[in-house]
Amino acid sequence: GQPDVYGYGFETGFEHDFSPTTRLTALVGIEHSEPDEGSSSDDWIADISVRRRLQTTWLLARYRRNVSAQGDGDLSIRDEIHLGFTRQLTELIEAGIGVRGYTADGITGDANDRDYVQIRTEFEWDISRRLSMIGDYRYTILDREEENESANANQLFVYLQYSFGDAD
Repeated sequence: GQPDVYGYGFETGFEHDFSPTTRLTALVGIEHSEPDEGSSSDDWIADISVRRRLQTTWLLARYRRNVSAQGDGDLSIRDEIHLGFTRQLTELIEAGIGVRGYTADGITGDANDRDYVQIRTEFEWDISRRLSMIGDYRYTILDREEENESANANQLFVYLQYSFGDAD
């Protein structure tokens, strides 16, 4: 079997409103990981985002760095960037586009280095105050450097979303 990995961390953060429409959220810290076999690792982690909401538009820029485990117990450092744009087209229809990418670098065992990019579009139609129909298309590219392999995927999701509780 694979060795167990033990870890602990500390993270602190703050939020700051630059204006009624723009918010910065920042979390930073350190994570200590210690596998049963091998050397321990101390790595800095972060989650920093800026969100801006205008009358009909939402913007998001986010950077995250964390220690992530793979299915076999090996660890990697994952740096991720997410950019998103959403716009209210009509009173009932909203559309968005986003891009998310990450790179993961192995820090224990045989953890694979990999790169991932996803482009996403989404449309939401408010059928009623509580019921929405959502169409979501994603194109994804994954590259595993160690095995010299890559793959891509096209995904299309169409679903209904019901909101319980008070509707605005």
